[in-house]
Amino acid sequence: MNLSRATATQHVAVALLMGLYAAVVLTAVQTTRHAIAIGGAPLFYDFEAFYEAGRFVLRGDAAGAYDDARMIAAEHAAFPGMTLKLPWNYPPTLQLLLAPLALLPYIPAWLVWSGGGYAAFVLTLRPFTAGRIPALMLLAPAAAVNLFFGQNGLFTVALLAGGFRLLDHRPLTAGVLLGLLACKPQFAVLAPLLLVAGRHWRTLAAAVASQALLAGATLALFGAGPWLEFVDRMLHPMSVIRSSSSDWRAVPSLMTFARTCGLAPETAAALHWTGAAAATLIALVTAARLRDRGPHSRPKTRAIIGVSARVWGATA
Repeated sequence: MNLSRATATQHVAVALLMGLYAAVVLTAVQTTRHAIAIGGAPLFYDFEAFYEAGRFVLRGDAAGAYDDARMIAAEHAAFPGMTLKLPWNYPPTLQLLLAPLALLPYIPAWLVWSGGGYAAFVLTLRPFTAGRIPALMLLAPAAAVNLFFGQNGLFTVALLAGGFRLLDHRPLTAGVLLGLLACKPQFAVLAPLLLVAGRHWRTLAAAVASQALLAGATLALFGAGPWLEFVDRMLHPMSVIRSSSSDWRAVPSLMTFARTCGLAPETAAALHWTGAAAATLIALVTAARLRDRGPHSRPKTRAIIGVSARVWGATA
C-alpha cells in the first residue's frame, strides 16, 4: 500500500514518540528504588500532593493540607526517602472531589485519575476531528507529561474545550463544565467574566450555581478553615514558591520572569498581578468586540480565555 508523504511522516513521528516514551518509562523503572525516583521524587510525582490532600479530607482535617509542614510530613511518611516538598495550593472544592480517590491504594488511585483524565481528553477531541483522532494528538508530549507526573491538565483541557463546545447548544451543561474549572483559580476569575462579555447568561448562571453548591458542600463538611487558608495562599503567591522544592524558574509566568531578573518578591508579585489585570481587560474588550461579528468569530473568542489564564497563573 502506497502512503502519502504526510502519512509516512506521521507514522515516523508516532514511532519516534512511542520509542521516546518507552525509553522514559524504562529509565524511570530502572532508576526508581522503593517508589522514589531520581532527585527524591515520589512515584508519579505531583499526584502524591493530590492524593495526600484527599487523605487529609478522609482524616477529617481538610485544612491541614494547607499547613506546609504537615502536608510535607504526610508525603514523606507515605514515601520514606522522598526529598521533594509538594505543598497544596488548590481550593477545597478540588479536595472534596479528590477524597474518593484517597479511599484507594496509591497506584490504583493514580490509574483511575490518569485513565479518567485521558478518557476525558479523548472524548473532548472526537467532535473536533470528525471522530478520527490523529495518533499524534493522543501522543502529544503535554498529555504524556500529565500521565507520567499525575497532573490535572487533561481534565482542564476537557472541561474548557467541552464547555465552550456546548456553549450554544447545551448552555446549562456547558455552565457546569466551565464551573468545575474554578478548581484552577485563574479560570474561576476569567471564565465568568468572558461569559458576561459574551452575554451567555444561562451558562453563567449554571456555572455559578454548580460552584456555589460545591463550595457550600465543602463549607458544610469542612468548615471555613480550609477556605481561609486557601484565600491566604492566593493573596501571598510567593509563599507557594518558598514552600515548594520545585524549581520556580521552570514556571512560565510574569512573577517567575521578574524573580529571574532579580526583582524583590513584593515587586515581582505586583508586576504579576498588574499583568494579569491587563490581560483580563484586553480579553474582555476583545471578546466584546468579537461578540457581534457572528458565529465565525466564536472560536477566536473562546481561545482568549486560554491565553489570559496563562498570564494569570503565578505558579501553575
